[in-house]
Amino acid sequence: MSNRSMALQAFIDESYAPGGVFVLGGYVSSAERWAKFSREWERGLRRFGVLDHKANSYHFKYNQMASNPERRERIKIFENIVHEHAMFGIFCRINTNDVINAVRRIQIPAAQSVDFGRLKNPYHVAFRCMMDKFHSSRSEFPEIVPATEPIDFFFDEQVGEQRAIMGFWDEYICNRSDNVRNLYGRKPVFGDDKQFLPLQAADLLAGLVRETSVRGNFADAFAKDSADNKSFPVFGIEFNEDHLADTFSIIVRDQVDAQVFDVKWGSVLV
Repeated sequence: MSNRSMALQAFIDESYAPGGVFVLGGYVSSAERWAKFSREWERGLRRFGVLDHKANSYHFKYNQMASNPERRERIKIFENIVHEHAMFGIFCRINTNDVINAVRRIQIPAAQSVDFGRLKNPYHVAFRCMMDKFHSSRSEFPEIVPATEPIDFFFDEQVGEQRAIMGFWDEYICNRSDNVRNLYGRKPVFGDDKQFLPLQAADLLAGLVRETSVRGNFADAFAKDSADNKSFPVFGIEFNEDHLADTFSIIVRDQVDAQVFDVKWGSVLV
């Protein structure tokens, strides 16, 4: 069994626009480093954050910070804070149109009914893609991701998504291979970004990935760390329409005992 005292913590938030890029992203670090981060982040909020008059407190929201030139300049300050304390970043990037098209490509002529409900939900799809790919591939990148440390995931509060994910989590974990199951840590936790300040850092990364994807300068945005001109490690996961169609076929296979076709290629997938 993995040593729970060594478990790392990942804080993840989403950023999206209807009909466009959908991103789940955030940062991973130890509980001790996150505690130090939170103290420094809170000091930064009081000086450079956005005042929430209703709550009488300061916060960080990427969309609000990027809404005018003065606030946009402050994003670098917060980026430097998180880079000082986080071990690495992680994100999953998909296009919502690719999700729709991938679902349409999958057909099971011999099956009377197949539940595609979750596969039409970009949040659920990005969640599955992130968890599957990250944990199955992390041993390939020991310079970025500790290969054997369990990681507990914390997500920004989403009532509907939380209910769905917690409903299938136990079955999902049971279907993971023995060599990666213990890497998943505890069940995901969903919380408020005012209580879990690292979720505000996650909002920064998710917002930056989505914005630069839309603008077409994604590669440049992650080339250098603004604090010390060194690369900051980010584990990026991207699924295009073909990747999603392959992934959906595997998920559907668990629901039916029949051949699964990809109508784009006219071929049997599984």
